[in-house]
Amino acid sequence: MDGKRRSLDYATFTDPNLHETGRGSPDFTAEKADQEAMQSSRWLVLLAFCYNTACNSFMFMNFATVEDIAKESLGGIGDGSLNFLYSASLLAVLPFAFPVSYLLDRYNVVVTGVGVLCNVIGAWLRYLSIDRESYAIALLSSVFIGCSAAVIITSVAHVPQQWFVKGTPRQLATSIGVQANYAGWCLGSLLMPYGVDTKEDYKDLLRIQAFFVSLSLLLFFAFHRQRPAEETQTLEIPQHPDHLDSAVNASQSPPGPPAGLPEGSDSSFVEEFVQNIKVLAASKSFLFQLLCYSALGGISFTIPAIQGEVFSKFTTHDTAWTNFAFIFTGVIGGLTFGTFKSDKVDNLITACFFVCSASVTLIIIVGYLQDTIGFTASYVATICLMSMAGLASLGFIGPALSKACRAVPAVSHSWSGGAVEWCIQVWGAVLTQVSIGSVGFSACAALAWTATALLLVANRFARAQAAALDRTYLTESTPLPTRPQPRADPSSDDAEATPVIQAT
Repeated sequence: MDGKRRSLDYATFTDPNLHETGRGSPDFTAEKADQEAMQSSRWLVLLAFCYNTACNSFMFMNFATVEDIAKESLGGIGDGSLNFLYSASLLAVLPFAFPVSYLLDRYNVVVTGVGVLCNVIGAWLRYLSIDRESYAIALLSSVFIGCSAAVIITSVAHVPQQWFVKGTPRQLATSIGVQANYAGWCLGSLLMPYGVDTKEDYKDLLRIQAFFVSLSLLLFFAFHRQRPAEETQTLEIPQHPDHLDSAVNASQSPPGPPAGLPEGSDSSFVEEFVQNIKVLAASKSFLFQLLCYSALGGISFTIPAIQGEVFSKFTTHDTAWTNFAFIFTGVIGGLTFGTFKSDKVDNLITACFFVCSASVTLIIIVGYLQDTIGFTASYVATICLMSMAGLASLGFIGPALSKACRAVPAVSHSWSGGAVEWCIQVWGAVLTQVSIGSVGFSACAALAWTATALLLVANRFARAQAAALDRTYLTESTPLPTRPQPRADPSSDDAEATPVIQAT
């Protein structure tokens, strides 16, 4: 009897329709069909997002891997002007990210569409800049691509929150979105140096790129939509009645969907910005994770950019393959790590920090010994170590992003996830600018070990905090009554908080 009772309690808890309608009623059948259609739609929404973010990251590699041809094709510009084409995109990302977070919950379709359109405009401007040999047009294209990236970094955790249930499904969706971005980066790091030998090759590739990027508009109009707020709320229900962490998080969440605000909400950007920053800053767990994750994420951006300076005997094609190994293993690892259960994520992330720190340290040692051990041995060792570093520093980001967002359930993922991604961009820019040769790699190794040590402290603090929450929850929980008892009116001031799930 108790088993049947538990099954009934769990069924009515996880399926709100059972409170309202019977299984055989036409209303229930229609609602069930709508739910099934929504389940299939979520993957199409994610597909459209992944294609757009892959195109965006591919375009970030347009100038980085073919510097000599790029400088010649843009009218003979210098190294500083070429590097500023990347900085211009970054300068567009940083100031627009938080306003986009504010607007994304209110006007999701419009904001996402503008981001996709900026990507397409940036792609065609890239082609025109080479065709006209115009540095000004190239600079303008970087601004448009940066504006699109601002929408992407705030959406990478927001899309899964809108469409995927808490737990492993949402974590996997976040990992897919993150790794789609790195997949575009991976393709660009290999295709650009091998596909461009002359200015005509360069122009042809950028024209083809513009056509492929334009397809993202078709995917957006075909598949993207905003999930209704009342349906988003059901995604916050824990997936199993015995999952204590989910129950605690759900009980801490505010009424209504944390994933979005209704259109036309009258709170100003400044008010919402201040309120969300206060909530994020009040969570020590989130701040620890923000610092550690963004530092290692910034290192992952820096390693491919400076590893060619450590190994002076490597050609452009040689470094293209080491970069490919770094990013490709990160993509595969990230997709795999996204399937891990939430109770395994802490150990996974800690292991990634140790593996990345050790790999970067060993790369420095190989760099010092490259003349002694020879080109072949140093190149093979570098590919292996770059693969390990990429697996750890890129693969961890999807699960880490989901974990950071879970630390502040009252804040929309467009703010919490966007804050982590924003700091990753800052770390990447700073480290890339200050890192020079083996000294730069040493700085990355030192930062990686520092972040690892800080992460261990953060994990210990989080475990202590979780244990305190568990004790509080178990103390306040009451067994299911043996006979019906009146429930307190939730609108009354003296109503006691009822646990989300009651244990038998």
